Amino acid sequence: SFFKRCKKKLRYAHVRQAEFGCQIVPKRPPRNASDTLAAHKTALVCERINHRLACEAEMLDRDGYRPNVGIILCNHRNEVFWGKRVKEHSWQFPQGGIKSGETPVQAMYRELMEEVGLSPTHVRILGRTRGWLRYDVPEHWVRREWRGNYRGQKQIWFLLRFVGRESDVSLRTSSKPEFDAWRWHDYWMPLNEVIEFKRDVYRLALNELRIFIDN
Repeated sequence: SFFKRCKKKLRYAHVRQAEFGCQIVPKRPPRNASDTLAAHKTALVCERINHRLACEAEMLDRDGYRPNVGIILCNHRNEVFWGKRVKEHSWQFPQGGIKSGETPVQAMYRELMEEVGLSPTHVRILGRTRGWLRYDVPEHWVRREWRGNYRGQKQIWFLLRFVGRESDVSLRTSSKPEFDAWRWHDYWMPLNEVIEFKRDVYRLALNELRIFIDN
């Protein structure tokens, strides 16, 4: 996880539970010049981590849901893009958080580029859900520092028509790819394969957006 990786780098740091998230602070004062340099580097990393936590905390609504976009990308046969998460036996639609100051459309195009490598010229928007669709994340899936405050995601879903070539798809556009494989899938098949706690939201999104496929 993110914090396990950070703890390996921060030799003199520990995690202290706060009202929301974690505050990462020096564990002991420096004892020599080498420790002083290490402590300085640690402080810089701590500052970046705490800033990230603060930004993520601000994005939660009063009910504990983080704003998010979901993307259903379909080809001319009305098959949908289905992506396999990196190093996992888990498949899903592209999705991602809405950053501060972004509109849902802007977030959708950014996530489309980051996760699938496609630009706005490669797709055409067919439709979007009228309102937010929410799902709760089981507690054991929630980061330790978010428990008690974070409930899950609230999503605006977009249905896109892919108008590019399959060679335009690139899963390595981002330095931290979301998927390591993909395929085209029957429109309804994801309901049988997506992780259980997302299933109801997938059903709602697919049902609401189906009208744009039929037309």
